[in-house]
Amino acid sequence: MTGSVRWAGVCWILAGLGTLPVVTHPDILAIGLAEASLTSLWAPVHAVGLLVVPLSVAGIAGLALLHGTRWGRLGTIAVAVSVVGLSAAAGLAAIEAFTFPAVARGEPALLGFDGPIAGTPAFWILGGLASLWLMGETLLGIAVARAGVLPRAPGVLLAVGAFSFVAFEGPFIPVLGQVSVVLFAGAQVWLGVVLVRRRQSTPDSSSSRSRSSAEMR
Repeated sequence: MTGSVRWAGVCWILAGLGTLPVVTHPDILAIGLAEASLTSLWAPVHAVGLLVVPLSVAGIAGLALLHGTRWGRLGTIAVAVSVVGLSAAAGLAAIEAFTFPAVARGEPALLGFDGPIAGTPAFWILGGLASLWLMGETLLGIAVARAGVLPRAPGVLLAVGAFSFVAFEGPFIPVLGQVSVVLFAGAQVWLGVVLVRRRQSTPDSSSSRSRSSAEMR
């Protein structure tokens, strides 16, 4: 299990690093989707965001493997909510990275918030489902902090970072939005480092029991 948990830690680190470019995300509420989609970093940022999805799933799987039943019902709910959100986020990131720039160059009116793409209930429902990723990771951070299997601080920061991302980066609040991105990214990296550096306690415990038995004999 140690190897799987460490690889999960690497995935958390990479997911955190992949989250950082979101600080460059333009305010689509101010300039519109069409203009935002034509900015130089739009496609790369969303393509990297698409890669963050499987990395996050693998990282969450490692946490679930490590904690088992010790993080209780909250941890189980957090995993389910996160995976649903990540699935929606993958679809949204793919559309934004590979479809929106082409549409913006050819028919920018289609990307208006009252248009046939961004103005449809389906688009906003997909966006709402994608936000479940962050709500799920808020719960995940709380579950990790409560379980006591890992240090509390990374779990607390994950909860704070994910929630602040929804609260501030979602509506594109200046400064606070960028700070929330850095917090969320940093929390993922910190959690990953903790998992990578974690030592399995079972062999040490077994050795101690063996020495105790030998001394008794």
